[in-house]
Amino acid sequence: MRLLLLAFLLLTFGQSMAEPMTEEQAREYMASLDTPAVKEIRKYLNDCLSGLDMGYPCEPNEAMPHNSIKGQPREFLEGRFALLNVSPFNYGGDVYLIMFNTPPHLMAHIWVYNEGSDPNAPDVRSFFVGDTPQDKWLALASALGPDFLSDPLMTR
Repeated sequence: MRLLLLAFLLLTFGQSMAEPMTEEQAREYMASLDTPAVKEIRKYLNDCLSGLDMGYPCEPNEAMPHNSIKGQPREFLEGRFALLNVSPFNYGGDVYLIMFNTPPHLMAHIWVYNEGSDPNAPDVRSFFVGDTPQDKWLALASALGPDFLSDPLMTR
């Protein structure tokens, strides 16, 4: 069964959140942060930002340098991230939409593919920053509320 994370957050940017998460939604959300794929995203980001030469999607691709981790301003990527959504990908695996807790709250889509059929062997395959303007990132961060992106229980 797929859990659509924070579906109630997929609202028009700039609106404030109408209802806070219920206790059950908060428990499900926090459990989703402890999956092998989310742990691998955190590990991959840490390893990439530590200076390891990891190839794409850590290193810039000449054709699309902005769609790599090191193709982003480092200050956008430092800190924790919240998980906004998980969607199945046509070529296997899932795409994770994350938002970083440091302004301007970069939003990135990260494709995670499981090696073989083992759900405990995730592999980060791509890092994509869409064309959503930075003011929309800030508006969504504001809609999440002042404490959400700074709460260690809600971010990784």
